[in-house]
Amino acid sequence: MRTLILAACFLASCGERDPEIAAEPPAEPSTDHAVGVAPAAPGPLPAYAGVWASDASLCDLTPGGAVPGPIAFTATEFVGYENRCRIGESVERPQGEFHLQLYCESEGVQYEEALVAHLDGDSLRLSRGDGSQTTFVRCGEPQ
Repeated sequence: MRTLILAACFLASCGERDPEIAAEPPAEPSTDHAVGVAPAAPGPLPAYAGVWASDASLCDLTPGGAVPGPIAFTATEFVGYENRCRIGESVERPQGEFHLQLYCESEGVQYEEALVAHLDGDSLRLSRGDGSQTTFVRCGEPQ
């Protein structure tokens, strides 16, 4: 259970929000970020696209809907618990590694985050700049 809560905190940037902000569903990401970076170009879906969960038993839940619950990646967006991010850049590296620059909004707060996504079959490990990592399993068939 601790791993599931840590996974949710990992993706929801636990501890970085004002506790006075009321919990509400993630807002649609803004298109006018101060950094002005265009979203990743549409095209073939990246290997990390799909729905992922910290445990296969959570795959039937809606991505971003509950803690613990699954997360989802598309070619241009990431959806986690109480946060939604536009993927501004996705750079593929050797051996299943992707460097992602995310422009996020969570409970009305906008922020940027860099993640490294390492794909190994049906396993996805996300690493943050602070060294924290969370591993997910693929829910369903690859997209």
